[in-house]
Amino acid sequence: VVALAFPNDESGRQAIAHLARIRRGLDVVWQVEEGRHLWVVNLMPLANAAAVEGYLLRIENWLKEHTGSSYGELSAVAPVDISLAESDPVASLMRALKSAAA
Repeated sequence: VVALAFPNDESGRQAIAHLARIRRGLDVVWQVEEGRHLWVVNLMPLANAAAVEGYLLRIENWLKEHTGSSYGELSAVAPVDISLAESDPVASLMRALKSAAA
């Protein structure tokens, strides 16, 4: 699972729309609105670490092209990679969503 927080504004909605277009065929993408942030949560079945890394790299390249900034330079954009091999991946996702809302 990869979750990304974007600002809850027009630029965030545009970024999420783009992410929906570049998803892999097996991916399941949904949006969560949490306070000041819009989250895009991407369940990436059958994806290894390299696939996740490639996905995040494509997103960062798109951000650089459209905003001139990378993840580190955009405080509202925070990728969270949660492995389903964790003991409680749902709890990890909930913690990420709650920490961004704080």
